Amino acid sequence: MFFQMSESPYELILFDVDHTLLDFDASEAYALKLCWQQYFCEAVDLETYTVVFKSINLSIWHEVENGKLKPNRVSEERARRCLRHFGFSGGKASGLGELFAEGLASVAQWLPDVESIFRSVARDFKVGLVTNGLVRVQRPRVAALQIENSLVTYQISEEAGVLKPNARIFQNAMEEAGSSPEQTLMVGDSVSADFQGAINAGIDFCWIRPDSATLPLGFPKPKFAAESVGELRSLLDMGG
Repeated sequence: MFFQMSESPYELILFDVDHTLLDFDASEAYALKLCWQQYFCEAVDLETYTVVFKSINLSIWHEVENGKLKPNRVSEERARRCLRHFGFSGGKASGLGELFAEGLASVAQWLPDVESIFRSVARDFKVGLVTNGLVRVQRPRVAALQIENSLVTYQISEEAGVLKPNARIFQNAMEEAGSSPEQTLMVGDSVSADFQGAINAGIDFCWIRPDSATLPLGFPKPKFAAESVGELRSLLDMGG
């Protein structure tokens, strides 16, 4: 059961997961070291491997967001490109991809000051998650946080068959929660995925600014902007 605050126009608060609620850098660092130790430690130092992987990973997810690569191909294709970059054959891509996913799934760490705010919001509003990611990575991490009973909807792009910023994944969440766009607020860090998705779905947006970043040209001012989710409760208490 939830108890909506009368001051707020919102009934449903949707959260992005990585870089918004969870420290993705901690999960990624663990997974990268795991893969480096098993596959690359004799060929390259960890720092170089990390830089190359992050560059490849960024390009991979841009391809996914632009419809050039299906989400279910991310893990193996990312591994294949890493292997080839360092002069290995792509034959071990499946195993490397699985190991990286296992490493990510093993670490679920809240960002500072976020857990208490999330749980506070979950007591007063319907809450849900909308994330671009892999099911075998995201579900174990969220399960480790012990918040699943608080969620009225949990949309993972691989499972939903559609990615942010496509409006459909947000519409799926609202339909499952029984809430309208006017009653919904999306909270996330990514302008291209979260903010553009909120615009596409006709819902308000709270931007968790990465390192006080500025908006790209052409984007309107979001309903709210904050340095972290830790500020969200006070923003909601102001009633929008």
